[in-house]
Amino acid sequence: VRKLLSQSSSSSASACRNFDREQRQKLRMPERKKSDPQQELAQRRAQLDDLAKREREWSQKARQACQSAGNSASSDPSPPMPDAASREQPAPQPGESPDTKSREESAAAGAVARADAAREQQALIDELSEIQRELEKLAAASDAARRQTEDAAASMQQGLEALNRQQGQQAGHDGERAAEQIEQLASHLSAMQAQDFGKRLDQAQQSAQQLASRESALGNQLAEAAPDLNATANEPADLATRLE
Repeated sequence: VRKLLSQSSSSSASACRNFDREQRQKLRMPERKKSDPQQELAQRRAQLDDLAKREREWSQKARQACQSAGNSASSDPSPPMPDAASREQPAPQPGESPDTKSREESAAAGAVARADAAREQQALIDELSEIQRELEKLAAASDAARRQTEDAAASMQQGLEALNRQQGQQAGHDGERAAEQIEQLASHLSAMQAQDFGKRLDQAQQSAQQLASRESALGNQLAEAAPDLNATANEPADLATRLE
């Protein structure tokens, strides 16, 4: 049969293909099993946990990428005063200084690292959008979950913009905030889809205790003599979303 089918111009090969096509049309395929919404939701929660982990790793990469660029820019000390022996030597020509070449190489490496980090962050943002679309299909995204997803996507976008401005600390802070928001979204979906009411009530109690602890810590930070308002600027909004 394999030899006949290999002869595309033969009448036997044509007859074999026609027979195969007819039999395939008559064949009754088994019905595709319907997907289990709970299982698919569990897969989305696992994707969210993995996404949060990679977003937290990205925040470290963003800091390092911008730090290398900052070091290359700040590692240009004022040239020392030439002594008598050095004054007798001819001045180096422009572009011949090893320090200049080293700074250029460091700046180029930093630019490559920032470009790689920017592409990685954009891929993570697109992945979060795809997970959100899948949750919409499962009808598992409540209004609160939808806002959590939008807040996480906004934090990721802010981190990307800070990276492009070479603000590594701000980019890292936004990345860590986005990772925490994604983790809260996964926890929220897990609690809402729990079958046992007692388990849902226990998770709500734990969330309330964590929220109270963070609210107390925020109050202590704001009560300091010189509170860091930049570090706590987004905390009230995050706590309000968590409370809802």
